Amino acid sequence: MSADTSGRSPASGAPSSAGKLATTAGMLAAALQAALVHFTVGPSAPTWPVLLSVLTAVMRWRSTSLARSRRVNPPSSPEEVARLSKEQRDATEKMLFKPADKLNGGVVKELEIPVRKRGLKGVLEGLDGEETGQRTLRAEWLAHVDLVRAPQTARDDKVILSLHGGAHVRMSPRTHRTLHVALSEATKCRVFALDYRLSPEVRYPASLLDAVNAYLYLTEDLQIPPESIIVEGDSAGGNLCVALMMYLRDSGLPQVAGALLLSPWVDMSTSFASWEENKVHDYISIDDDSDPLHPPRMYLSSSRHELEQSHYVGQLSTPYVSPALGPLSSLSFLPPLLVQSAGLECLRDEISVFVRRARKAGTDVTHQQWNDGIHVFQALQPTISGASAMLQVTAWFERNFPARGAQGAGAPDWTKQVDALLRAERDARLARAGPIPPAPPASTKWTYVRSVERLPRIEVKKGGHEAARRAADEAEEVEGEMALTEVFRPKKVGGGWFW
Repeated sequence: MSADTSGRSPASGAPSSAGKLATTAGMLAAALQAALVHFTVGPSAPTWPVLLSVLTAVMRWRSTSLARSRRVNPPSSPEEVARLSKEQRDATEKMLFKPADKLNGGVVKELEIPVRKRGLKGVLEGLDGEETGQRTLRAEWLAHVDLVRAPQTARDDKVILSLHGGAHVRMSPRTHRTLHVALSEATKCRVFALDYRLSPEVRYPASLLDAVNAYLYLTEDLQIPPESIIVEGDSAGGNLCVALMMYLRDSGLPQVAGALLLSPWVDMSTSFASWEENKVHDYISIDDDSDPLHPPRMYLSSSRHELEQSHYVGQLSTPYVSPALGPLSSLSFLPPLLVQSAGLECLRDEISVFVRRARKAGTDVTHQQWNDGIHVFQALQPTISGASAMLQVTAWFERNFPARGAQGAGAPDWTKQVDALLRAERDARLARAGPIPPAPPASTKWTYVRSVERLPRIEVKKGGHEAARRAADEAEEVEGEMALTEVFRPKKVGGGWFW
């Protein structure tokens, strides 16, 4: 039997001294081993600093240790599941939260938006019908400080609606602010980031309802044309972006202009072989469906215990949940997509399947892979591979949505309202905390060489979902340009090839 390293007493659920000591010792051992491997064998990729090697190893150890502990001492009730999940969420938020006054290169304004009954149909009809008009959603406007200083340089014809990642169970716009600053700088856009509800407190499709309400807030309340909206999401946020676009299409609502999908989670059954191949490199470990806090189960399971298993299994391969596995027709009539993935991330294969099948369905998809990257490397490797990725975001944005010119007196009313909020927040921050420092610059030690190629054959791991096998076979049948990916490999400046 595995030792309980959860840091809590099985009887009371309270943290125990022995558990805390075991957890600390385990994390320290994982860190030391990762550092030793980094300096003796070498890092997972030549661009990785030792801190990244240590961070990924510790996060991976912590995640697997907690899951092992929960299998030994499983939570006794749904309330205990919710409590444990909230504890993990709060710990993640505390670690990654970026206070507004310490945000380099950006200005952020928090707000709440109203939620009301919208007369929605389809999968959201029931939940929408329960709205009373008393609920609000937290959100925030964010922009690069240069756009706040000189709003005439910002795009007045585009806005980013951002849906954060976190496996549908954790994180928030506050944990993603540094990434949002980079996106704002790359696109010259203001970013509207939604703090949608998380599981297990709510179940699918509650977060989709929140995303649709954010879209309607922008289009109806602020009168932003739908063709001015670019949706953006990483990981689970990318999953939610795809579901949002599918819902708009299926409901006959005006479609957004396009989407930026960063390491999107597009197969919630975690069926593809890259989950096993890259587990020694990546930091995420959410593919153990025996874990009582398995994120897909918490996101999908029915609140009625007797229906939980059938509801969960029945939803796993549906298009709004796992778009890589749904019918080919579910991937048609979507707007242009930029999909960025990483060679060392566990989601690598499912993203490739999604891209090829979406192209086969007629959707315009640009797929780019950084071979030295891990899951959402744009956030965790911001000055190396992440900086390279932002350059490609700029290029894709300008190619698909050419600027109409600088903002002037005829700018839309919504831009004036948002700019006024951000200027007031910037001035208040300057008074509170002093000058706003710039974001760290991109590394000058590495450059990236681009090639266009077909990625290796996509495999499904043993025990994978049957829908994943069918999707993988269909993806492998795609030929020619529709099967190609832009691959970015690092090269040391002034040196030879390293990888």
